[in-house]
Amino acid sequence: MSGFYREKILDHYHHPRNQGTLSHPTCMHRADNPLCGDEIDVAAAVKKDVIEEVKFHATGCAISVAGASLISEKVRGMSPADVQKMTEDDMMRILGIPLTPSRIKCAMMGLGSLQQCLKNKN
Repeated sequence: MSGFYREKILDHYHHPRNQGTLSHPTCMHRADNPLCGDEIDVAAAVKKDVIEEVKFHATGCAISVAGASLISEKVRGMSPADVQKMTEDDMMRILGIPLTPSRIKCAMMGLGSLQQCLKNKN
């Protein structure tokens, strides 16, 4: 892992962006990975088919927390439909590091939880 990407992951792990709660979320979703103990609660505010804000609470490894932080920044201003189209490859590009298969599930928790949240929105 290059130093730049390692620093980026550690920065987002130690100082997650958009961690917190929304007062009036459009949707919410909770997910966990019992194999490694990662947990995430995600909420999104969507208006006029645009994601205005994403907030989350995550506990777990650096990859899962940093992934949730990075995805919360990336999707602001996107449509829910475009977020639903995002893939594992997109998440790997956002992280910028190669991961072993066991770590990919950690990296995907934030995106997968947000996609499920948006799927269940009213």
